[in-house]
Amino acid sequence: MKVPTVGFCCQLHCVTDLTTGGILIGCFEAALGIVLSVMSLANFLFFIMAVIYLVVNVCWLYGIERSRPSYLFPNIVLSSIIIVLIYIADILLLCFIVYFEASGTPMINEYLYLVPLFFLIYLTPLATYFMVVKYSIYKKAMRELSQKLCSPFELVV
Repeated sequence: MKVPTVGFCCQLHCVTDLTTGGILIGCFEAALGIVLSVMSLANFLFFIMAVIYLVVNVCWLYGIERSRPSYLFPNIVLSSIIIVLIYIADILLLCFIVYFEASGTPMINEYLYLVPLFFLIYLTPLATYFMVVKYSIYKKAMRELSQKLCSPFELVV
């Protein structure tokens, strides 16, 4: 089964090319990495994971700037792992909601349903679409690299 790819980052209202969309996604995720690093200063393990996330996203931005697939690949791997974890969390959250609804057990707070619903409705499709855009950028960079390497008259620097 092939992974889907897109030709543009945003195909609804504004047509943004993949490079610009990838830079925006990279800046958003790098800012998220900075926020996570600052928030996790008290816990060393979470701080290390947040710094790794930040470094991978800075490599993503550098890889887009230079069109280097080797700098894009770590972000593709990390994003794939995150997507799998998000879908596992979605399944667990659905089981949690179904269990409490079926058992009639009162929840501590009636607003507790809002967190899983937000997670299911907004974050899962957004993270999946970001992954599709990232993979499209990676495939585009790989095609450009193979064209550079296959062209006998150009010097690859």
